[in-house]
Amino acid sequence: MNSYFVNNFNRMDAAELCEYIEKRHHTYVRETSAELLDHLKASVELEGVKHPELHRILAAFIKLKEELEQHFNREEKILFPLVRELRSDTKKRTEAGTDQKLLEKPLLKMNEEHKIIYSLLHELRELSADYKAPSSAAPMFKKSFSELHDLEDDLMRQFYLEENILNVKLLTP
Repeated sequence: MNSYFVNNFNRMDAAELCEYIEKRHHTYVRETSAELLDHLKASVELEGVKHPELHRILAAFIKLKEELEQHFNREEKILFPLVRELRSDTKKRTEAGTDQKLLEKPLLKMNEEHKIIYSLLHELRELSADYKAPSSAAPMFKKSFSELHDLEDDLMRQFYLEENILNVKLLTP
């Protein structure tokens, strides 16, 4: 990640960063993945016989989409509200002892889920030969691979923010 990107997010507090991740990355991934699912299904219908790997790519993408939705829901319903609550409720922080104690379990869970998502992205990258559609592929097939690449790129940015900036903010006294 470039230094401007990192410095910009280092200036945000943890709650602001959660808000940014939710509004920018979660929204983008949800919108993109719904559209991408339709494009992959169309590609399978058009070229599935000629390119049988598309069936496996579609199946892997469906798994990824489901995992992402569960992951985002847990972040939005458990981790991010807890971060906001700790930021606004000093008394609760004092009673609990430390933010780290309250955040340890949800952060561990989120990071475990990242590993599953990384694995699914790796599988998609392998199945798609690094998102390179054959030159003879139909435009929708090529577009699907380009969208898969863009989705992975966005997820890598999001996970970088969570693992290297948000986690540090939350776990550093």
